[in-house]
Amino acid sequence: MQKHMIIAGATDQGKSNVVKLIITQLLERKPNETILTLVDLKSGLAFNRFKKCEQINAIATDIQSTLTALQGVKMQMEGVFKHLDENGFEDVKEAKIKYRHFIFIDECAELASKGEVDSERKEIKQQCETILSDISRRGRAAGFYVIYSTQYPTADVLSTQIKQQCDARICLRVKNDYASKVVLDQEGAEKLPEIKGRAIYQTAKNTMLQIPFISNNYIEGVVKRCGRN
Repeated sequence: MQKHMIIAGATDQGKSNVVKLIITQLLERKPNETILTLVDLKSGLAFNRFKKCEQINAIATDIQSTLTALQGVKMQMEGVFKHLDENGFEDVKEAKIKYRHFIFIDECAELASKGEVDSERKEIKQQCETILSDISRRGRAAGFYVIYSTQYPTADVLSTQIKQQCDARICLRVKNDYASKVVLDQEGAEKLPEIKGRAIYQTAKNTMLQIPFISNNYIEGVVKRCGRN
């Protein structure tokens, strides 16, 4: 997986399962090449099973720790850009840098600054939005990818700028055609069968698929054996 991505779906449609599935597959398939920054702004519990992974760069559970984590990611990204520039490389692929850094935002609605009434929180959220926008715009060349997930797909949460940078989108069943249009730029996800994990996967075209369920026991098994060599 080397694309920015949006994952959206109404409550209890399997969005968290998708996120955990992707993380687990990265750990299982590319343990020596994966770096993870995990942001969980719902409860702070979604990523508990991954806390001890060597691949974890940071886990954030509130907006202040999210800003700190994202500032660290940006510094790392700038360091890669400096290395590429100094050595005449176009991107990490040409430079033969194998590491890829994935930033998972679980409930990006909690980072939306629009509508925030507390001035201090609004400022922090705006800083987070600015950094995420920068990573989304420039990060691929340096091997940095953002995965945004939300239960509340609105234009304030998934701005046009974010969507333009995300050429992969997974949309599970959503509440209405407006939410489907926000994620996919078209209706359809609101009409998906009421089957947990049924989704539309959009890249150049739309593909309906069934997301497999991943058990916590399977995740824990992968985590135990995914240390770096």
